[in-house]
Amino acid sequence: MKAYYSVLLRDLNKDSKTLEAIEDAGFDGVEVSLEYPICYKESIDGVAIERLKEEGLLYSFHMPWRDFALASPIESIREASLSEFMRCCRLISRFNPTHLVLHVSTNQSYCGFNYRECIEAGRKSLEKIDAWCRSRDLEALVETVPDRCCSGEDQLPYLINNLSRIYVCLDLPHILEKRLKRVGALYDYPNIIRDQAPIVLERLRLLHIHKLGIDKNTGLLVDHIMPEEHELNEILNMLEELNLVYKIKAVVFEVFHPRRVRENMKKLKRLVRRVHEIE
Repeated sequence: MKAYYSVLLRDLNKDSKTLEAIEDAGFDGVEVSLEYPICYKESIDGVAIERLKEEGLLYSFHMPWRDFALASPIESIREASLSEFMRCCRLISRFNPTHLVLHVSTNQSYCGFNYRECIEAGRKSLEKIDAWCRSRDLEALVETVPDRCCSGEDQLPYLINNLSRIYVCLDLPHILEKRLKRVGALYDYPNIIRDQAPIVLERLRLLHIHKLGIDKNTGLLVDHIMPEEHELNEILNMLEELNLVYKIKAVVFEVFHPRRVRENMKKLKRLVRRVHEIE
């Protein structure tokens, strides 16, 4: 199984040591996260992407998501979000990534208890994205996110139903965060995988792995912390138990901060080796 590391494009641009550290840790690829002003006030730096190619690293794009509401029940907002999303799609098309990761969401309170209208809005957006991706033989993966709607674990099966080329990126801490907010109980990651609907497991192509923690100053949940080895082992063992390994394109360590690669090099090498052991 392949291992990717998530990195913001701006960090890849300004810090050559980031790429060196990712290579040293043994990663197969990079999930390049695109955030404003990339795609809007700034173009995508082709030099940085070419450097990934030269080093033999695979790469995918995590598409912009802040201020986007691809599942908004307000049609003008949904259409504007989709238009801007597609603008970024056109800009990245020349780079031939392995896949795209996207959020299909809205934070309208209404969508927290009346899913149908908002899920249908999300499906309208996905139909356009799916058509564009199909024309380029590119896979689009919807990530599970903790927003009110529409790619939570209970909504995702309805969102992707009958969209046969839309796949799933399972972000386990995001699911855990939403469960904690709802019921205040802890769940282990293997059982979160086991709990997913059959269509979600069938379409599963990517795992985002990181860790939740508590900020000592605010007492609030924080995410995208370096995962522990025992957590990764439990997750991989469950994938094997459920016979899901053959479906997975990669495990992505979604930790972002470049210094964490350098500070945790020995640990990361062990984590990557463990992923590579899975076939």
